[in-house]
Amino acid sequence: MTANAQGVWSFTPTGLADGVHAIVASQTDTFNNTGTASLTFTLDTSAPAETLAITAIATDTGGSSSDFITSDTTLTVSGSNGALAAGEKIQVSSDGGATWTDVAQTTTTSWSLVDGATHASSFTYQARIVDTAGNVGTTASQAVTIDTVAPAVAITTIEGGDNLIDAAEAAGGIQVGGTAEIGSTLTVNGTAVTVDGTGHWTTSVTPAGQGALVVTAVCDRRGW
Repeated sequence: MTANAQGVWSFTPTGLADGVHAIVASQTDTFNNTGTASLTFTLDTSAPAETLAITAIATDTGGSSSDFITSDTTLTVSGSNGALAAGEKIQVSSDGGATWTDVAQTTTTSWSLVDGATHASSFTYQARIVDTAGNVGTTASQAVTIDTVAPAVAITTIEGGDNLIDAAEAAGGIQVGGTAEIGSTLTVNGTAVTVDGTGHWTTSVTPAGQGALVVTAVCDRRGW
């Protein structure tokens, strides 16, 4: 090949297998003097193949500790992996792959990352294994639901309707009703109450004796 006017030339090797290779270039001038230069490099096109999974967030405040539903906006994400080869690492992204952060291995087959971002809304964690050559191997993803809005609950009716309970109304318990978020868990004065498909509920409350009766309804959605 011939160098250009600036003395620059290029060569593209083809058909190389993974491994160590050497390129040797020589130049001969018009007086038959020869100079040489060499470059050794390692070709690695094999992507990592170890297993990888995202297994938990902390704190997961949902109905179970593994449903990835939380009211926490600052999280620690963790997972499992097959034992990595030398030079391989796990990275995590929470912004659709725009940025990646190296995780810390807690053991040879587990990892965690204290996420420095504050997540005001739902998002997806992505994890990947990368080797020293930049080959991206196994990937994993996990959607996270951020729910920071407390469920609404209201007491709308009480037997008698005048906030005064006489003996006849108190007999057999005082009927109380209201509204709550559909699918939520509701307790009224500490007793579980079912919320129907229209978001309404009713229950009977027994007064402890004469005097004021306080009715407290607590609505719980996925760990609130």
